[in-house]
Amino acid sequence: MLGEGGMLRVGARADVVVSTVDPFAVPAEALISVGTAVTVVGGTVVHTRD
Repeated sequence: MLGEGGMLRVGARADVVVSTVDPFAVPAEALISVGTAVTVVGGTVVHTRD
């Protein structure tokens, strides 16, 4: 839920998205086309880039 943060630590489950590019290195209007390399939900990989 929004506002319920946790801690990133060894052994903890995590929700993480790894972008294909540095989102801070592209103009804001280009963020819509940034892809994801890996998505992890609850500590489980649910998406990998083909």
